Amino acid sequence: MGDEPLPEPVITDPPKVAPLKLSDGRRMRAMAVVFTVISGPPDRPGPSAGAIITVMRPTARLETALDRLIVLLTAAGLIGAGIVVFAVTMSVRLALRPIHELAGQVRNIGERNLAERIDAADTPPEIRPLVDRVNDLLDRLEAAFDRERHFIADAAHELRTPLAALRTATEISLRQSRNADHYQQVLGRHMGVYVGMQNLVETLLLLARLDNQQVKLQNESIPLHDLIETTWHDACAATGRDGIAWDNRVQNGLAWTTDTDLLCLILNNLLR
Repeated sequence: MGDEPLPEPVITDPPKVAPLKLSDGRRMRAMAVVFTVISGPPDRPGPSAGAIITVMRPTARLETALDRLIVLLTAAGLIGAGIVVFAVTMSVRLALRPIHELAGQVRNIGERNLAERIDAADTPPEIRPLVDRVNDLLDRLEAAFDRERHFIADAAHELRTPLAALRTATEISLRQSRNADHYQQVLGRHMGVYVGMQNLVETLLLLARLDNQQVKLQNESIPLHDLIETTWHDACAATGRDGIAWDNRVQNGLAWTTDTDLLCLILNNLLR
């Protein structure tokens, strides 16, 4: 130390190594030991005095090594974190690739190719239940679209016949002048067609509400023989076909608990 003054050391019992800073700024690691010096022989001890021995070593090399170690550990941590992030990212991408492929296949299915289905054989077992649910959904969508197309076709077919009858009767009436009685007869026939079209539209609306489960059923006991007989006579009167042979073989007294209006709708469509 030369002429440098000794800083006050940290004295502990038992002695421990502690950091120490000199006046010139150097950092040390020091350990101080305190002991007592007694003068004279042991049987006649004289005056005593205390002494302190301080052992120090510079920490510059240690601090340099620690700084290097910190830099190395920091660099290794950053590199390790980067590797972990890269590995996790790649793992997530690989794990989500079947999901993206499934989304692409679902995106390519539209109204015109609802018959297509997603092949579950090449999908991972983890997402196979999802593929099955998507295929089930496509089955229901296809069935719903088929019902809608059939409904529109049936409605167009049912409406085309009365419209054609109205047009034909009107064109015949307009070809030449007619008396008032003829026009009244034509208007009467038109009124019958209008009533039939109105009933048809109401039936279509009822079917639409039934398909959407918007109709509350009113169940009651219905005598089938009488209901079928009444429906048959109404159908004959509406179509003007009274001369068709008819044999109602449903037993008298046989009843069925259901909604009367909906059963009449089914029987009327069937008999007509």
